[in-house]
Amino acid sequence: MIKKSFITISMLLFMVSLLPAQENGQNVVMILGKFSDSSLIPGLQRAVQLKKAGIEVRIIFEREAVLSFIDLNDGLSKPAWQKKMKDLAVERSTDTIKDFLAEHPKFKLLDMNLKTSDTLKIWMQKIKDEKIPYTVCSASAKYIYDIYVDLKATGEPLSPDSEAPVDISPFIKQGYQILVY
Repeated sequence: MIKKSFITISMLLFMVSLLPAQENGQNVVMILGKFSDSSLIPGLQRAVQLKKAGIEVRIIFEREAVLSFIDLNDGLSKPAWQKKMKDLAVERSTDTIKDFLAEHPKFKLLDMNLKTSDTLKIWMQKIKDEKIPYTVCSASAKYIYDIYVDLKATGEPLSPDSEAPVDISPFIKQGYQILVY
């Protein structure tokens, strides 16, 4: 009797282990925060791999990673962006700003190459093709880099609260794993 019970339980556990990952509650939220191919591309590749393995994946782009959406939507070539960069350069050069806000992250935009690589563009398209939901952090766009209006015009999915980072507590409550790249 004990032997039959042991075999039955073993078979049941074996069969449960064969269920797809999503049915086992394996869900992942990936937080991508760097604006570099060496960080974004592996994160996007991992998201596609997880999705193909049957795991529900969501991506949050925050901090520097929000910058990738300017070029992905051809914003760098638009006159409004060119004017914004000229105005930012003038703002940085004023005496009051030099002393007070010279270290503000938005001024990094003047020194950064915001052109996204072809490889990054390919992986972003794969994310869209795989229908992996993603959100761009409104607070990062607004307060760190002052590009909220620019990103809103692209139609990218921005987080609803531009006053705070993307709220991950609903995902945690639903048992999602959090991966940070």
